[in-house]
Amino acid sequence: MTELEGGLVESSSDGVVFDLLYRVKGGFDYYRYSSEIKEKLREQIKEVDVVVIRVPSSLGAYAHAVCVDLRKPYITEVVGCAWDSMWHYGNLAGKVLAPIKFLKMRRIVRDSTAALYVTKHFLQEKYPFPGEITENASNVHIGEVDSSVLEVRLRRINIDSPARKLKIGMLSNVGVKYKGFSVAIKALQKLKQSDPGIEFELLLAGGGAPDYVKGLIDDHGMHENVRLVGQLSSGHEVLRFLDDLDVFLQPSLLEGLPRATIEAMSRGCPVLASSAGGIPELIDQEFLHQPGDVEKLSRDLRKVLSDADLQIFMARKNYEIAKNYTDGVLSRRRVDFYTKAFKTIQ
Repeated sequence: MTELEGGLVESSSDGVVFDLLYRVKGGFDYYRYSSEIKEKLREQIKEVDVVVIRVPSSLGAYAHAVCVDLRKPYITEVVGCAWDSMWHYGNLAGKVLAPIKFLKMRRIVRDSTAALYVTKHFLQEKYPFPGEITENASNVHIGEVDSSVLEVRLRRINIDSPARKLKIGMLSNVGVKYKGFSVAIKALQKLKQSDPGIEFELLLAGGGAPDYVKGLIDDHGMHENVRLVGQLSSGHEVLRFLDDLDVFLQPSLLEGLPRATIEAMSRGCPVLASSAGGIPELIDQEFLHQPGDVEKLSRDLRKVLSDADLQIFMARKNYEIAKNYTDGVLSRRRVDFYTKAFKTIQ
């Protein structure tokens, strides 16, 4: 693959072919155009030796049905939790579908030739794979961690300037409600009320429709404390954003293993997060809150923002943990995994 300006990677290359479903925009379209989707998948799956199915996804579920019908071997990449994604979808239909999607995904993983998980334990326990060919490798994309990054971070923490406005950040599509924007804004509203001496700004970076977040800002009177940054290019722009933060937030209601959190850790950034999904595999229990727990997050923010020594401890630990998620480490795991899987299929 060719690396482009701004850290982007071109996936269109020799040996890579895209066959897109332009009419399928998401949601109900997966049911409306189910016949078209299945037919297109059948045409493609007939021509290959093995299929890689990423779950949870509606396309993945259709691909599984076609693979079973055609007796094609398939490998699963388990990147999230079907139950959590449906339960927190935001309506009654999601809660009704949650157990159905959960059992379907368990069956897809169980019957695959091999399974690659983005977590070390969380998804493995909910969607167990009984076979021998399995591995964990996050889908984060970070280069080798440079020691100068930590040095810069520690200098930033040690700047003693009472007038400096502390910067708190989130990096996510701002239209995705389960990322916990409401939890973050409510927690910071409480901090503002209880500790008016702490000057802070919440920076929200990411694409998506901002109407939901703007509504939260209006409802909680946080116009002076929250700023929408907009979409950032992957690579240098994202890293600059993270380097300019004092604390990174990941207050998600559901997760697999969030890439943005690992990216922030690789920059030595202190992180406060929920205990959703695989996040406890990354962050100490002391700095976690139960999904939706506004009070705990507000207390954690007060404690961390007012204690430079604690920030230094978090920066050093996060930086060291992130070394386990560099491209070099994860690429070796993926290559070994797929080598074993393909040999078994042959």
